[in-house]
Amino acid sequence: REMGLLMMVVPLCMGLFALISGTLSDRFGPRGLSLLGLFIVAGGFALMTGLTPETPWWEFALRYAPVGVGIGLFQASNNTAIMSAVPRSRLGVASGLLNYSRVFGQSTGMPLVGSAFTAFVASLSSLPTRSDMSRVPPDLLVAAFDRTNLFLFLLVMAAICLAALVWWLDRPGASDRP
Repeated sequence: REMGLLMMVVPLCMGLFALISGTLSDRFGPRGLSLLGLFIVAGGFALMTGLTPETPWWEFALRYAPVGVGIGLFQASNNTAIMSAVPRSRLGVASGLLNYSRVFGQSTGMPLVGSAFTAFVASLSSLPTRSDMSRVPPDLLVAAFDRTNLFLFLLVMAAICLAALVWWLDRPGASDRP
């Protein structure tokens, strides 16, 4: 039962904050909100480091919630930015590409994160990569989980740097320079 509740934290936060983000994006513009969402996701992954086998489920949920909050803020405002940059005659194509990229990211992201976690487990234990995870001591699983979240934090920080660079290069007057 607790595992099911933990698995609901991110989607619930995503849904709630996507609604809020849509309204804020219409009012203040999508760029800053998208960047804020990415920073919150990164912060969520940073909070997920340092867990122990004794961490209570409610603390896990509180640490994990910012990931969903940030994704909700990012996705809605990012969709607004993309769709507002597309000519009206191409909105259907843009919408299809957005949906495709989201599904592609979800369907490849989870296996890649799972592979990273498995590689961290293998590097921390003497078990081969294809071993039964139930044989791995809980403290090693938590340490591998910690490293996986650190990896995700660094990945999101790289995305933030890339987004900031793109937005900086796209600012008014940026193309006027020699």
